[in-house]
Amino acid sequence: VEIRLDPDMNVPRHLGTREIPPCLNAVVESDRKLIVVPDAVTGRPEDPYMQIALRIGESKGSLPISDIEAARLADYSGRSLLLLGRPDENTMTKAWLALLDPPVKVLADGFTVAGETFRGADYSLLVSTRSPGDPNHVVTLYFGMSPGALTRARYALFYGWDSWVVFKAGR
Repeated sequence: VEIRLDPDMNVPRHLGTREIPPCLNAVVESDRKLIVVPDAVTGRPEDPYMQIALRIGESKGSLPISDIEAARLADYSGRSLLLLGRPDENTMTKAWLALLDPPVKVLADGFTVAGETFRGADYSLLVSTRSPGDPNHVVTLYFGMSPGALTRARYALFYGWDSWVVFKAGR
């Protein structure tokens, strides 16, 4: 007698948190997430960072907070983070950059991610990684090198399953 139960492993199953690659969607779907925007853009719904933050917040129930508010929180364990804005715009982005894997280095005129450098004001970056202190959660950064790099920022959400994406002129 031979019994073969799904030898090609086609039975759908729920993936564990650590089995899902780090990505924006992991942050968006997290029950415990913080969406952190630069303090300078709070109260400006036309700002590309606020548009993304509000869109996620309205659909998934988490309102954005400023980087100044977020810095006052003592503990980020047990939370996924979406950090919007360059390190010179968002103090939380600056603080987390040194902890990320793959390493991300922001330069005056661009950035380096996964060993590749992108220079120019028309570049933006969406990168996600496991939270260094809690591998059950994800940290995602999204920033543009200039306002022009964010002209199509609302489309960044369509790349929610990617661990990192470099956009040039919003594409």
